[in-house]
Amino acid sequence: LKRISPPQRFPLYLIFLWIALDWGIRETLFRNPYFNIAESQYNVPVLIQITDLGGIYSLTFLILLVNTALFLFLSCHGDLRRMHRIEKCTLGVAIVLLLVTVGYGLKKTAEAETSKDPAKPFSFIAVQPNFRYGDERALDNTYRLETLIRLSKEALAQKEQKPDLILWPETVIPMLILGETDDPETLRVIDKEKTGII
Repeated sequence: LKRISPPQRFPLYLIFLWIALDWGIRETLFRNPYFNIAESQYNVPVLIQITDLGGIYSLTFLILLVNTALFLFLSCHGDLRRMHRIEKCTLGVAIVLLLVTVGYGLKKTAEAETSKDPAKPFSFIAVQPNFRYGDERALDNTYRLETLIRLSKEALAQKEQKPDLILWPETVIPMLILGETDDPETLRVIDKEKTGII
């Protein structure tokens, strides 16, 4: 990047700076699982399949790269002849990666559709604890997690057929990511029942 002038380098630096800050916020001191730019694509199945390969940061990188490429392209008023070589490379790489991502997403979503058994409808269980206002135990993350596990087991025991998915409230995410409980019972529930939890 030494041969690129500072204005041209700046957008490229921002991509790596953004991802580094995003990783730091989620994985180190702050451990905040929310507000990732990739989460904006939750309703675009074709794009989010790429996270199979590179995690959520691969989708973040793609979003930033495509937007950076568009910014560089529009900064030259859409004239490729006015674009610096690195800007053309950025645009080309963004287009190629976007096409690869869409192609991979189409392949994965098509596989998911063909693997569905029409005779077996998709089923799920939604688990939502109802703690009374003022209940001090509700402030204990370990107690809240144990309650979710217990209710999940009770719901599974009442089902004749194993559901495909168990839905938990989003408030459980910080408990698991922050490591505020080291009880491996959660994994045992998942492994034993072979049912995904989201």
